[in-house]
Amino acid sequence: WRQTRKVETDEDRRRQMKTDGDRWRQMKTDEDRWRQMETDEDRRRQVETDKDRWRQMKTDGDKWIQMETGGDR
Repeated sequence: WRQTRKVETDEDRRRQMKTDGDRWRQMKTDEDRWRQMETDEDRRRQVETDKDRWRQMKTDGDKWIQMETGGDR
């Protein structure tokens, strides 16, 4: 009696997993659409990250200037 019920629950789990898989597939297709939209944003972001790198270099330069002025004192 218990064993047959266990087999049923296992099958139910498999069925659950299948429906979950379908949901994941649905989400993936949605993600693919988002990815399509994001590629344009990524290009803009790339330009921005390049700007950020320049800013980083500038702040590093400012640090050097800070150290130099500290040495002058």
